[in-house]
Amino acid sequence: MPQAHRHVPQAQATGPAAERPLAPQVGGRGNAAEAERLRARVGESGAETEQAVGAGPTAGARTEGAEVAAPTEGPAGGWVLARGAAANRAGLATNIERVEVWAGLWEMPFSRAWVRLATGAEGPTVVLDWPSAVWGAPPQARDLTGTRMQAFEARWAVKHAHDSEGWRTLDGTNQARLDAVLGGETNDLSSRAQGEMRRALMAGFKTKPAEEQATFLSDLVTGTSSRPMLVAEDVSGSRAQLTRAGPTEVTGHTFASGAADALRYVLTWPDGASIEVFVPKSTDPTLGYHTVAQVEEAVAFLPEANRKGLEAVQINPARNPLDTFWAREYGRVNFRSYMTAGVAGVVDIYPSENTASLASQRTVTGTMQHETGHVWSQRTWGTDRTQGRWVDWRAAMQSDRVSVSSYAGEDIQEDVAETVQAYGTTKGAPAHEEYRRMVPARFTILDADLK
Repeated sequence: MPQAHRHVPQAQATGPAAERPLAPQVGGRGNAAEAERLRARVGESGAETEQAVGAGPTAGARTEGAEVAAPTEGPAGGWVLARGAAANRAGLATNIERVEVWAGLWEMPFSRAWVRLATGAEGPTVVLDWPSAVWGAPPQARDLTGTRMQAFEARWAVKHAHDSEGWRTLDGTNQARLDAVLGGETNDLSSRAQGEMRRALMAGFKTKPAEEQATFLSDLVTGTSSRPMLVAEDVSGSRAQLTRAGPTEVTGHTFASGAADALRYVLTWPDGASIEVFVPKSTDPTLGYHTVAQVEEAVAFLPEANRKGLEAVQINPARNPLDTFWAREYGRVNFRSYMTAGVAGVVDIYPSENTASLASQRTVTGTMQHETGHVWSQRTWGTDRTQGRWVDWRAAMQSDRVSVSSYAGEDIQEDVAETVQAYGTTKGAPAHEEYRRMVPARFTILDADLK
């Protein structure tokens, strides 16, 4: 049976994430530390730009209130930038500077009069009266506190797109797709696209011919540069309270990396469902290994549909023996698998090449949803990707055109697993509906089948 294999390059590995192998493994991730690096950049374009902004304001289109259309007051008098102890004159000055710098980066007009101190039912606040006439429609989120500025970037990116000649050459369907991709206020995919839009402005987007603008805007929907390498959203769901039994010793357990003595644990959900977890009794001190506690934390966040087909998780004592094969296939000497899974319902986790490159709990938890997405899809839809629900999914891909990550673009199985991860990790959060607007046909299938 084929196994799912997702590659996430490690810090010391070279090259981008590995392409999706078609056989003998399907789907999966390797080299986890790169996910940490990507996460600090992708959809975290806010954090990346924050450092650039720290050098001081860039030249923007700042104007004073009399020169710009008056703002419209938001709910309860404005969009909140700070509250409580931070809502004082110093906080006002800090937030004026924060918004002014970001507006400059986006070539948006700004008046300091739009930011003010206010007192209401929730106590003192620093509020922004959103200037819809010049910034476009206001954000969905009223709370704009903190250092991340994605809500601003979403609205400014959409406004610049709408104001371009290239926008007017796109048909209504592609305009709607672009609005969905650029307009997300909380998700990583939109954040990446917004970063591309901002960089295009810096490169003279507004002066380009309409045809060139339209090509760039279309590429924001379908191009790889506007997508994160991997889905890496924070998990928003609730954590199940599992019970752990064990360990018991197992002699000569069959790990994917080879037979070795193991310790066996059993994790049980409140509804009685359980899985086995196998860890090597002896490990290589030079390698980085996840623990049974980290596995427990990861599977505790799995949606019920993801864990239905999960039989066991194995923390392998050594690397994937197929790494040599994939290294030749990809031409990447340093290729290392991170996690693999398949129709058998077993998720295999492999050690990192050193303890420093071991992935964080956030990566383990998110990747577990990806890998169990492979298990779920193969057990639910079968392994013949030329029939049944696989055909429906391929049609959904063509309808949506947007992919949730570059890795999703490798093949249909990775597209399913990455979309399952985006679906499951964001459920209950605003990002979930943002993804739904970007990949509506795929989410409709998951609404019906991922139960």
